[in-house]
Amino acid sequence: MTRARQALLAGALAQLIVGCTSPGAPDATADSGSPDASPGDSDVETEAGPEAGPETGPETGPETGPEAVPWVKVGPPRDAGVDRGSVPRVKVPPVRPDEPDEVPGLCFLTLDCGVAIPDEPKVPCRLQVSDTRGTSWYDGQAGVELRGRSSLWFPKHQYSVELWDDSGADVDADLLGFGADADWVVNGAWIDRALMRNQFGFDTYIGMGGWAPQSAACTLILDGAWLGIYFLSERARRGEARIDFPASDTGDGFIAVLDEGTGVVDFSPVGYGTWRLVSPRQEDATAEQIAGASAWLLGWVAALRSADVSDPETGIFAWVDEESAIDFVILEELIKNNDAFYLSVHIWKEPGGRIRFSPWDLDLSLGQPIYNNNVPPEEWILYRPPWVARMAEVPGFREALARRWRELRSGVLSDEQVIERVERMRETLGDTVYANFEVWPIEEIQFAGDQLPVVSSYDEEYERVLEWLPARLMWIDVHIAAW
Repeated sequence: MTRARQALLAGALAQLIVGCTSPGAPDATADSGSPDASPGDSDVETEAGPEAGPETGPETGPETGPEAVPWVKVGPPRDAGVDRGSVPRVKVPPVRPDEPDEVPGLCFLTLDCGVAIPDEPKVPCRLQVSDTRGTSWYDGQAGVELRGRSSLWFPKHQYSVELWDDSGADVDADLLGFGADADWVVNGAWIDRALMRNQFGFDTYIGMGGWAPQSAACTLILDGAWLGIYFLSERARRGEARIDFPASDTGDGFIAVLDEGTGVVDFSPVGYGTWRLVSPRQEDATAEQIAGASAWLLGWVAALRSADVSDPETGIFAWVDEESAIDFVILEELIKNNDAFYLSVHIWKEPGGRIRFSPWDLDLSLGQPIYNNNVPPEEWILYRPPWVARMAEVPGFREALARRWRELRSGVLSDEQVIERVERMRETLGDTVYANFEVWPIEEIQFAGDQLPVVSSYDEEYERVLEWLPARLMWIDVHIAAW
């Protein structure tokens, strides 16, 4: 490490109170440039759970021909205590392991909790996860609680799910081939009426070479009630099956999220919110880990507030990985995410490395909400705080951004691959999507009053997304050099 950066780190550490007491969140009303509304979600975990039941798999109907698509009752194992005759029957594309370009069918989630699920703490439930092949991925205990901020008030909830063993301790399990971990999200995607915004963004970013959560569209039965389509997703966590880097006792490696709650570093001088540690969990982190992570974050803030943001030893990209920042900007601008640079931004740093970015919370994108000029496919994201804007002051950044955009347009961001990604997601949802909107009428779904464009059907929303994306790609092609 250079002496200049050592000096900055020493200065940053000097700002920390002994014992690493974290600063409070900034006054939200003080930032007049922030988006009008945001569902930036946060979460907390603990607690314990009940006994596991027997292994089961989903029920499928007979094929009617060699290429027939099987009829699948959407969800409950036979012993789930649900009247299977009342469960919608829909056609689901079969999963054939020998086909590399297979389109997966919907997976099946069943939660039996017996009590109303609170915001916190987690309540003990039985969780079953299976797929259209009849594979049971999990049948056991889990702790479940509501998650989110504004989404806590949505009729169709999100849930934090923590897998437990018989003693109530965390247990890692591989769900749907995503890798073994204990922490998962079940997301109802209430305001995403296309039921693909998060997954589209995550899969696109993975295709660009970055880390984003793997996710799958499933159906959920909660305490005997069929609740439609939900998404099972990974969480941003350190581990072999997640963001893989060694643990650090000194805080040199960490994952953090930009949040409105109490974090370790106040980011309001250059943006909004505070940085809350995710790995290690802030509530479990040692004083040394908090001090080390905070020092790096404060070094980044100092670089953003300096006169020369381009200095190779003390400027922005002494702290942040430039290639990761470029890919993050490209993804967020592609989908025109209202919350892109505001809240729920996830960053991670491996020991000896620089800050990298991962997407999260992308449901206010692809032509919604109405406020902040998000509906038209033209123009850049309206809210561009200093931590984003000042990167453009670094000589060569805009050129590198445009060069990377052109490179991606010949591959993962080509018109063909983008549309194919959307169409595959639509094929996975199948006719089950119509059953979902029988439970959750699409005309009743709104956000922040009336800030979602009015649509009368799922098909109308899907076509809106299909038309919006090519127009967005074309507009960025013309204007990328001027970002």
